[in-house]
Amino acid sequence: MVDSRPISMSDDVINRMEERMREKIERADMVNQLKDMKIPMLNIDCYRKISKKDKTCYYDRFKTHTASPFSRDYLDVWIHKNELDNYWKSVVTEIERMPEEETLILKSLFIYSGTMYRRMIEPLDIAEYYLSGREEYRTLGRSHHYVMLEKWFGNELIKSGGSDLSDLLTFDSCFWAEVEEAMIVLNLLKTQKLMRDEVLTRKLACFEEYVWEMIRKREVSSEIFLEKSSFMRWWKEYKEIKGRDGFDSSPSDFTEFMNTRKYESYGLLEDRTGDSLKSFVDEKDKGHKMLVVVLKIHLRNEKEKHKALLTISKIAGVISVSLNGYQRITVIGIMDPVVIVNKLRKYWRVIINSVATKEKIQQKKENSKELSEKQVETSDKGKDGKSVLSGDSGSGSIIATVTSKSIHTALNMSKPNDDWSSFCEFLGTHLPPLNLSDCRAEDVIDFLRIQQASGDVEALVGHLSATCEAYGIKLKENPFRSLAVARFLKEVTRESQCILVFWCNDSHDVDESRFMEKISEELHKREVTPLMYNLSGREDLDTELLDRSSVGIVVLSNSHACSSESLDHLVAIMEHWKAQDFVYFKETHSDTGLEGREEAVQLQYLNPIQADRVHNWKAAMAEIASIYGHERTEGTQVMLAKEVVRNACIRLDLKKSKNVARILAFLNKSQPSDAEIVGLWGMAGIGKTSIAREIYGILAPQYDLCYFLEDFYLTCQKKGLRQMRDDFFSKVFGEISLSISACDIKPSFMRDWSHSKTILVVLDGVNYARDAEAVIGGFGWFSHGHRIILTSRRKQVLLQCKVKEPYEIQSLWEFESFRLCKQYLNGESEVISELMSCSSGIPLSLEVFGSSLSKEHINNKKEHLQWLRRNPPTKIQEAFQRSFSGLDENEKNIFLDLACFFRGENKDDVVQILDACGFFTYLGICELIDESLISLVDNRIEIPIPFQDIGRFIVNQEDKDPCERSRLWDSNDIADVLSKNSGTEAIEGIFMDACDLTCALSPTVFSNMHGLRLLKFYCSTSGNECKLNLPQGLDTLPDELRLLHWEYYPLKYLPKKFDPENLVEVNMPYSNMEKLWEGKKNLGKLKKIKLSHSRKLTDIMMLSEAMNLEQIDLEGCTSLVDVSTSIPLSGKVVSLNMKDCSSLRTLPAMVGLTSLKLLSLTDCSELEEIQDFAPNLKQLYLAGTLIRELPLSIENIGQLVTLDLENCRRLQHLPFGIRNSRSIVELKLSGCTSLKRIRAFQNLRP
Repeated sequence: MVDSRPISMSDDVINRMEERMREKIERADMVNQLKDMKIPMLNIDCYRKISKKDKTCYYDRFKTHTASPFSRDYLDVWIHKNELDNYWKSVVTEIERMPEEETLILKSLFIYSGTMYRRMIEPLDIAEYYLSGREEYRTLGRSHHYVMLEKWFGNELIKSGGSDLSDLLTFDSCFWAEVEEAMIVLNLLKTQKLMRDEVLTRKLACFEEYVWEMIRKREVSSEIFLEKSSFMRWWKEYKEIKGRDGFDSSPSDFTEFMNTRKYESYGLLEDRTGDSLKSFVDEKDKGHKMLVVVLKIHLRNEKEKHKALLTISKIAGVISVSLNGYQRITVIGIMDPVVIVNKLRKYWRVIINSVATKEKIQQKKENSKELSEKQVETSDKGKDGKSVLSGDSGSGSIIATVTSKSIHTALNMSKPNDDWSSFCEFLGTHLPPLNLSDCRAEDVIDFLRIQQASGDVEALVGHLSATCEAYGIKLKENPFRSLAVARFLKEVTRESQCILVFWCNDSHDVDESRFMEKISEELHKREVTPLMYNLSGREDLDTELLDRSSVGIVVLSNSHACSSESLDHLVAIMEHWKAQDFVYFKETHSDTGLEGREEAVQLQYLNPIQADRVHNWKAAMAEIASIYGHERTEGTQVMLAKEVVRNACIRLDLKKSKNVARILAFLNKSQPSDAEIVGLWGMAGIGKTSIAREIYGILAPQYDLCYFLEDFYLTCQKKGLRQMRDDFFSKVFGEISLSISACDIKPSFMRDWSHSKTILVVLDGVNYARDAEAVIGGFGWFSHGHRIILTSRRKQVLLQCKVKEPYEIQSLWEFESFRLCKQYLNGESEVISELMSCSSGIPLSLEVFGSSLSKEHINNKKEHLQWLRRNPPTKIQEAFQRSFSGLDENEKNIFLDLACFFRGENKDDVVQILDACGFFTYLGICELIDESLISLVDNRIEIPIPFQDIGRFIVNQEDKDPCERSRLWDSNDIADVLSKNSGTEAIEGIFMDACDLTCALSPTVFSNMHGLRLLKFYCSTSGNECKLNLPQGLDTLPDELRLLHWEYYPLKYLPKKFDPENLVEVNMPYSNMEKLWEGKKNLGKLKKIKLSHSRKLTDIMMLSEAMNLEQIDLEGCTSLVDVSTSIPLSGKVVSLNMKDCSSLRTLPAMVGLTSLKLLSLTDCSELEEIQDFAPNLKQLYLAGTLIRELPLSIENIGQLVTLDLENCRRLQHLPFGIRNSRSIVELKLSGCTSLKRIRAFQNLRP
């Protein structure tokens, strides 16, 4: 029987089809985005090649830059790397989601780019990984997407017969991780002196075989053999110990290769392709393409012309060179264009104008021929189809005639994402060289990075925009206004360089049109590009217009609310808040709104969507009504236009100062009839006075009486409060001399007197609220449009002056600092970068340092800058001293400790240590923050570098001899004091970076330092070690020590005579200690102890006496076996880290550790049993242990969030009650091969 029911498709099937369609669209977008990734790849490749040119491996160069994350080079590379990482992670995730049969095509598309990405970018991740002190990247730290990309590439190799894609990059992207591991093994052998350790020596031998195999197959880049590379550093140290006991002394192919320096010819043209150039050229038949590179260069005479041709002809792979005039060179061959540029840049400024294959050039010529024929045909039709543009080419005036149709044809040939490059290419081939119009995108980027002045950027914007307008290109077809170009300008300049002008002229009003012409004329006079937009148009407002500007003008007339389109435009404007100047033309401020607008009233009753629109209109109109604007009166069009443009340009000329712009925006939100007390606060030298003056200059024309008093606090000290008050009221009342007692000032009288006037008062540099109140007669009489602006270094002072929301003046961001530096140092990028770094965005420091560095007689500017930091100029000292002198002794000592030792440290750790020194640290830090001397960022102490320098300068002024100063931080000074055994009781703190110093210390080196409370010897660079030796031991340490931080401590235990009763923190990683002390010691104040990676440590019995201990870090202490009686059971321990204690077998009972939140036993590979757990644990890490079961006490842990049981291969089951835990969010069970059954958990993260 045939089923007669109608065939239907379920909703589930439809949903699946829609989901599949969405996935296909996303994958198509993913493929389209691949070409966008070429730009960051090219930038990082350029970084790599520049590094090689400087004879530095780019892996090591990035590692150095990572250590100083605010350097310009690091930030540039980090931005591009982050963009690539996000893209490729999403690609891998998407491919893994797809069925296997659908991935083949995508993998084939991504295989080459993905491999180049992995080989170029993964070394940068490896650099960051090992710089942080971690190990075993390949197994523990490697990102999943790298693993998958390598796996897919391996499969492709098998299918394609083993083709090698590693022509320029090392084949194994984890090569540098292997180098780092080899360095770690080498350091272990040297540190522990275990030359007979077979495991370690075998690891080095395996690494040697691994490297030789890659060299033999030409699978490593030649850059690894650069003199300063990490690999060559490993080889030099490895060569010294090879042949000793425990090593195979027989020569290998690798050692012969390295010892005979054959690596110097590795990767050369002859080594890779044969003896003759012909064999290299013939490689084009094997897949290499012939390139045509056009370079833009500036040659001045025939001699330079000949030199340039000779230089290029010597470059490997170049077949022919031709020179057109003195500015363009065409090179043909199979070569790397970057190599050519690097060669030529030694003598001339040169940029790549274009790179294309020979076939593409031929095709382009044919297309140009067809386009020219169409232009001729169109030109014959008359004047309607063409435009004329004239300009100066440098040698004279050139006239170009180009049809607008040809422009449209050229632009329409490319996709939207390519509009910038196509536009630049079109200008370069069809127009005369007007300013930058013949430059490609690379030229413009190069120009903007060198010429960062806003005028140059503005000229570029104006030229390109005007060019498009001159040819009649419509708004949406203007490639200059594309998203790519807008993003490019924002990235380089972080600001826009034009003013938006909106108006609404639906009725073609003549007066309004003339007024707009006057606005445009005034803006052009000031050399500012206006972007004009008529709100009455029926087209949607392009949001790119709003994104392109930071300053806007809106002209409102009686027709601004007569159409729904214009009202929608106003809503968009107010949402972006670009309009800062409103002009009411043929309409008053009070008329703003929708009342009386017939269309708006009718729309309210149409439907809910239209009603929402009306609601948005009303909200926008209400916001506009709350902003005071310019009102036009009869016969004032010219003056009104000048005033509006003047205010707009002031905002633009302030270099888009975020501080001034925000303050003005805040002030503009209130009606002039409201009283306002505005407070500005910030650190010394931040520019409070300059900003106050700028705002005063902008606002002064709006008030009847204006009063500006600079340096209020000093003036009060010189003149006295009474004289200051008399001067103020003499100015207010217009009297020459007036004497008023404080008790004579009645608020009611002042309010009545000032009712008919508006007053603007600016008091700059207020230190005490009572002084300001006494001088101006209190704050109660200010009303009816009066305004007071106060500046201070202390936020609390402003709050006491009844300021509702004090505004903090922010430091200059990087681009503002860069432009300010360029005024003093032009073209000296390294000095500018260092100056920006050491000035912390403080304008005063930038100006004072820049002015000093700009003097002609200074030859070595870097050395002079370092001298200025050690000896701060008087202006900076005076600005700082006003804040510092107001501190009490407690606060001064805290600041000096922070400046000399604790910048960037965690606030809680610092408070703990300095409290133990007898300071009231928390209160002191709060006062220092209020004085704007320090700040907290993510709970870390941040001090502007100029303030840190002055703090250290104050300490250096204590005595010429370092041994008589209270604090020492300079490695050379400390080495001098220690080596001469000249320390005194004046020394309170020593922080020494001992990376590059080797020093043998006397046993009595600390005997005379009775006042030493802070001692820290550390290594700031990963891979190095502290080389402070104690060949005769150490008699004692000062009993006043609160902090003992000594990395690579060389002795077996701490001195017997040392009494640690005052110690708060002990931090001694990588030490040679076997136990802490001989005998019992008083550890009542000890709160933190870190002995990580002390591989010889066997006894920590002394810790049981530390009843206030909170943190214990024993990670990597591989000789610890039993700690059952060593952990204090006081209940104050919060964190216990015993990760990688590979010999640990016994733990103490933990029920009494009621404060313990974190317990890490990861990779304690001998630990088979745990008795119980602390009841309040939040994080528990047991990965890699031999436990068979968990104690039942784990069911009673009500706060456990993370439970890591990964690779617990003997674990058979979990306690039944644990599945009911509502707190566990993260549970790791991978690798638990014996686990039989897993029950469902309630709150686990997916």
